[in-house]
Amino acid sequence: MLTIEHDDDGGCFRLLDDGIGLCTSKSRNVLVRVRDALNAVRETGLVGSTVAKLIGTRSDKQPVHIHGVVCAIVAVPHGVSAILTAGLVVRRDDSKLEVWTAHECSVVEPARPDRDTPSNEPPIGVRTACELLTRWLNEYSDPDAIDRDTRKFLADRRAAEPTP
Repeated sequence: MLTIEHDDDGGCFRLLDDGIGLCTSKSRNVLVRVRDALNAVRETGLVGSTVAKLIGTRSDKQPVHIHGVVCAIVAVPHGVSAILTAGLVVRRDDSKLEVWTAHECSVVEPARPDRDTPSNEPPIGVRTACELLTRWLNEYSDPDAIDRDTRKFLADRRAAEPTP
């Protein structure tokens, strides 16, 4: 839930999302506009989603799709009748903007990763750090091993940092 609170010590207003600070401003009106924009995006649900539109079939009967990312939801006239239906402003893979009607496209679910991302791979990733911290919390019996593992972890972290 987005709330705006006044910070007496800082002399500013803070926009909070379930108690976590998102941004600050001296003007409450600025934060009201930011809050309303964030609420609008949350309510639409499709903004930011990847969608696919069927454009035909290949000679081997396989469907051909084009993909894009939903930028906004608008109302567009459908057919000869002036019935309004939901339209999606979509940025295609080739950076062109198009309006697709909601019934001619489908949401593309991202593929589940089948392996760890590089940031989670040993020896420099989050899992290694969590395992090391768990050992620090739970194992006081062998301080030399914990010290050795900590020094190795820090050395591996330094070695993996990009060079300027």
